[in-house]
Amino acid sequence: MENKEKQVRKIAQRVMTKYKLHPPVDMMGLIQEKGITCVEENLGTNADGYSDLKDSDLKIVLNSAIQYEPRKRFTLAHELGHIFISWHSDVTLCVTDNEYSEHNKLDIQEHEANVFASEILMPTEWVKEMLTLNENRSLEYNIKQLCTIANTSIMACFYALENAMKSGNVIVVSGDMFFPKKFISDRRMTLYFQGYDEYDVWDDLCLCKEEFDIGNYQVCHYVFPECPSMEQIETAFSTTENVVSALELIFGNDFSAWCCWMGVVLNQISHIYNAYLFAKNECVKHYKNEKSLMQLYYSDKLDLMNECKLFEYDFYEVNFGNDWTMVLIKEPCYVIDKKVSYSDSRLLIKEILSEMYTDDKNIKKASYRINGIIGSALSHRETMTKEEIYNLLNIKLRRSDIAEFVFHRKFEKFIYSKSVEKSL
Repeated sequence: MENKEKQVRKIAQRVMTKYKLHPPVDMMGLIQEKGITCVEENLGTNADGYSDLKDSDLKIVLNSAIQYEPRKRFTLAHELGHIFISWHSDVTLCVTDNEYSEHNKLDIQEHEANVFASEILMPTEWVKEMLTLNENRSLEYNIKQLCTIANTSIMACFYALENAMKSGNVIVVSGDMFFPKKFISDRRMTLYFQGYDEYDVWDDLCLCKEEFDIGNYQVCHYVFPECPSMEQIETAFSTTENVVSALELIFGNDFSAWCCWMGVVLNQISHIYNAYLFAKNECVKHYKNEKSLMQLYYSDKLDLMNECKLFEYDFYEVNFGNDWTMVLIKEPCYVIDKKVSYSDSRLLIKEILSEMYTDDKNIKKASYRINGIIGSALSHRETMTKEEIYNLLNIKLRRSDIAEFVFHRKFEKFIYSKSVEKSL
C-alpha cells in the first residue's frame, strides 16, 4: 500500500501546483473551478458525504448536519480525492466519525482518499517547513498551529504529521470512541518484540516521551533515534570489513538505535546477514536481509550458536549488557566445484540414505523430508540458473536434523546433480 500512498500524494501535489493552492486551501473555490456540483443534504448519521463518479457530471454531496468547519473541509477534500484519483469509481461514502476505529476497517479507496485529503489540506513540504520553524516547540503546540493555519481537524493533522515528521517519531492517539491508532513516521522501524508489551518496550527504548490531551484525544508522542542515512551506512561499511565495527560506527553504543534500525541497515549492505536479538538467551526479534535464503528460527541462543558452529557459519555476538545480546550471522554463498560430476539424483539420495539407515521405514522418512525441503525451496521460484539452485539448496538443506546427510561425502554431488536436473 505504501507505493499507492506515494502515488496518491503525488496526485495531490500536482493538483496543488496546477491550481496554485496553499494552506488554508479554498476547498469550495477548487470544487467550483473544477466544475463539480456540490450540494448539501441531510444524510443522517450514516455518512459525512459522498461523491458520485458514475455520471459525466461529477457531484459531491455533503451532509448538511455537519457544523464543524474543519470536518466539512476534510470531507470535501476526501471526496475530491475520489474524483482526482483515477482508479476510484462509482459512488463513495465518507464516514469520518468511524474512520479511525479498529472496528471499521477502511477499505483501500477510503484510506487513499484520506491520504489525498491530508496532502491537499496540509502539504507535506509545508508541514515540514512549519515543524522546522517551530522545532523547539512541543508537538501539542505544533498541532494547534497547523490546525489553525490550515483550518483542518486534529485527526487530519495526525495523518499529515505521520508523513512529514522525521524518522523515529511515533504518535499514539486514543479516544473514547476508538482503539488507539498509531501514526509512525517511518514504518521500516522495528517496534515490536516477541514476548514484550509494546508500550513497555517503547518506554524503555524511546529518547523522550510527551503526553497531552488535545480536543477529544489523548496523545502520546514517542521519539526514537533517527534512521541512519544511506551515506552513513555506506561510509561505515567502506571504512571496515568487520560488520560489528561498521555497525558500531553507525549506532555507537545506542542500544535503542540497534533495536529500531537493524533491519534497515541489513537491507542496505552488500553482504547478506541475519541478526537475532536475545533477552536472557530468548530470541525476541529476528532481523534479516530481504534476499536472505536462510531459515534459522531458534528461540534459544545456545541452540542457534550451536547450529552456526555445526555448519561453520561466520557469526558475531554483540553484548549490550543487562542480559541483552545480538547474534549476527553472515549468509554463505556456495559455489559449484568444477571437479564434481553429474549422476542421477534419485539414485544418489537412495545410496546415501542406505548408508545412513538399515531399515526402509527410516530411509523413506528421510527421503520425504529431504525432497520436501527441496520442493518447498523451489516451489515459488520460476527461473533460476544451475548455480543459483545449487546455492539455494545448500542453504536450505543445512539443518541440524539432517546434518548427517549434509556431511555425507556424496552430498555435494547430490546437490549438484539436483541443480542440473531442476535447471533444465
